[in-house]
Amino acid sequence: VASVANLGFAFRLIGLRRLARRYYRIAVSEWEGVPDTLNDIEIKPRARSSLFHLRLEAVHRETFRENRVARLRAMVAETGECLDCLLADRPVPHRLYDRWLGEKPPIFDDVRKLLSACLLIASW
Repeated sequence: VASVANLGFAFRLIGLRRLARRYYRIAVSEWEGVPDTLNDIEIKPRARSSLFHLRLEAVHRETFRENRVARLRAMVAETGECLDCLLADRPVPHRLYDRWLGEKPPIFDDVRKLLSACLLIASW
């Protein structure tokens, strides 16, 4: 989805607004199915720097997962709002790429893939 939206952004930059809208429409359409995939997402353990945190996550794994999925759901909703704004040629209400710099997980799993789809969308 991010690639398709970024194509729309590139076309908008060079003045091809009609083509840009087409790609944004495709991105918005594809994005509608993303919230349904969150329940099946693979989330690898993310214990921080101490044995205490590793144990805490091991004992409360399901709570950690639920909290992570809730956070991801909010990001997916924000990205949907941004895509709608890009389609309508309005400024986006949320930071995208700036958040990627702080949010990208060091672990390569479905969470990183989803966050990259959410936050690596070009906007102005």
